[in-house]
Amino acid sequence: MPRTITFPFTYSLLMAGLEVCDIECQAVVSFEAHDDYEIEAITVSAWSKAQAKHVPVPLADDFIFAAQIKAQAEDEAPSAISEYRGSADDVWSSALERAQIAADRREGAA
Repeated sequence: MPRTITFPFTYSLLMAGLEVCDIECQAVVSFEAHDDYEIEAITVSAWSKAQAKHVPVPLADDFIFAAQIKAQAEDEAPSAISEYRGSADDVWSSALERAQIAADRREGAA
């Protein structure tokens, strides 16, 4: 069964080799294995004049930097999946350790 995670990343816009601004993004990725994943959605943070704050907006295909942002999401997805799996493994190991401690205590009390 596929899992879905959301991970943040930053696309740095370069002009003449200089970083001129950062575009904060998020990608939603579904995966079954480290190398078997699909990017389902990408949002970018855009300034809303009406709300006077940054709001997430779906990445439009006609946005001038869409291809570069999509490529960066593809590049960063395997690392995000690995990080998620590592933290999930830590949670599982911790739960097993707590269960073992509880079992040892029950045995000691008996």
